[in-house]
Amino acid sequence: MNMTPVGTTSRWIAAARALESESAEPLFKDEYARALAGEEGFAMMAAVRAGFFDVLSRTPDPYLTVRTRFLDDGLMKAVGERSIGQVVVLAAGMDARAFRLDWPDGVLLFELDRREIFDVKEPILENEGAVPRCQRRVIACDLSDEWSGALIAAGFDPSQPTAFLAEGLVMYLDDGAVLRLMAAVSSLAAPGSWLALDIANREMITSPWTQPVMHRLRELGCPWMYGCEDVTAMFESSGWRPTVVAPGQAGAAYGRWPYPIVPPTLAGPSIVFVEATRMENNA
Repeated sequence: MNMTPVGTTSRWIAAARALESESAEPLFKDEYARALAGEEGFAMMAAVRAGFFDVLSRTPDPYLTVRTRFLDDGLMKAVGERSIGQVVVLAAGMDARAFRLDWPDGVLLFELDRREIFDVKEPILENEGAVPRCQRRVIACDLSDEWSGALIAAGFDPSQPTAFLAEGLVMYLDDGAVLRLMAAVSSLAAPGSWLALDIANREMITSPWTQPVMHRLRELGCPWMYGCEDVTAMFESSGWRPTVVAPGQAGAAYGRWPYPIVPPTLAGPSIVFVEATRMENNA
């Protein structure tokens, strides 16, 4: 079944997770990743890496590996220590966290993405005999349009704290779509809610050093469009208290980060992980 280029990036991420899961000392195990990737996912991974990360074409991608483990840990901590019972995975793609993480009893997890994703994903999971480890509800919608109503109709309770995950999403949206997404999440997030994502700065998209991969993404039809210069201000203005960590810094390395660390305060191309807590009374 044909998917849009942006949709196919989810299969690329699954391919990367398959390589990590099958490595000698994996930081996580995703037994469904290879099936969810399919030939299309491995083909896109090779196309993106060609000429830029080709040396890593048969090895796990350090960034995607560290990102996955970092967000796994943050999500498990959020639902465990805060006793959060609702999880919303935005742009879920081929994510298999509902099936591979050890969820506390009673967690209700919503996966949101376009219909084309679930038309591919659900038959694969069924064929693999995958059984979710939490209550799982799938919502087919376009996150660039209005989606809050569909989430509430599926049983989401906006009065309860929620863990929101938006991994590998905002870079594919334009500025207006990112603002609408943040406004929608903020309107649904009760005080104490948790939100995590990865976000690049503008130089990551425009720098001469990153143009080989950015050019390749444009050729493939899935260009990066959004970059944020002041992540802390962006979140605080929407009523969130953020913690910003660069890959490779303490808590986001796992002994696997091979590159120089670029702290969020330094100039130059960068991409960071953000965990944010919804403040009381939007203060």
